[in-house]
Amino acid sequence: MTFVSAGLMADETCQRWWTGSRRHQNSSSYGLSLKRSGVRSLMRIGNQLAGADEETRSNLFETVLRHVDVWGAPQLEPVVSDTTINFDNFRRNNGTLYLCVTTEELVMYRSLIRTLLGHIFYSIREARDQWDLAPVTFFLDEFPQLGYMQEIEQMLALGRQSGLRLWLFAQGRSQLQKAYGDAERILELMAVRCFMEPTATTAHELSKELGARRDLLTGTMKPLATAQELMGPEYVDKVIVLEGGRRPARLQAMKAYEDHRLKGRLTDQRKSVSIEND
Repeated sequence: MTFVSAGLMADETCQRWWTGSRRHQNSSSYGLSLKRSGVRSLMRIGNQLAGADEETRSNLFETVLRHVDVWGAPQLEPVVSDTTINFDNFRRNNGTLYLCVTTEELVMYRSLIRTLLGHIFYSIREARDQWDLAPVTFFLDEFPQLGYMQEIEQMLALGRQSGLRLWLFAQGRSQLQKAYGDAERILELMAVRCFMEPTATTAHELSKELGARRDLLTGTMKPLATAQELMGPEYVDKVIVLEGGRRPARLQAMKAYEDHRLKGRLTDQRKSVSIEND
């Protein structure tokens, strides 16, 4: 399935211009070519480059090439050249979209994936006449691997009013710190935070956040859960849930194949795949 909307075609235009400019050895002509490109974002950059020195222009050129080279990959041509989805009506039609990539592809194509996700976010958010429809939920596994995305911060801060919900999954705070520079700022934007089998630093920080309780026998204050307990067998397959204004919760992690309702869906899906393969 190809799923890139027409809104991404401007990025393809950018890619053609930059990669085609490899033939130009005189980088002083880049600014003029950008201003004549017809793409607003490129025209703005062209105006900024007009007064820049040669070294600045050359460095910028090489930096941009690293980001847009992926758009010219032959294996991506079917994806970036056409679309089968109209994101403007995606919510109204109760659509579901899966982006399935390997770990290696996630890193290799992250500039494309970031662009696609950003376009989906904004397309749905700008459709104000659909805000009263069912919420749209995004599940983004390993999202720090995509690097910094301003759209993520905007959706966390403003998405609720338009019915956009983000479920973000990361390995730990260090991933958030590396991608966003301030892990705490991102975590503070979350309405609900969930932790599964924390290790090392995360376990100690979580123990402090859970607070303490008074022991009925000794009268002394004890941690609700020590870091060692959080890392131990007592919390295997448990989810610690923190939500503003509510007490912490310890929930059982339920696998999809263990839930009778979800298990039925998985069985139906396997049957569907088997029929298609036949």
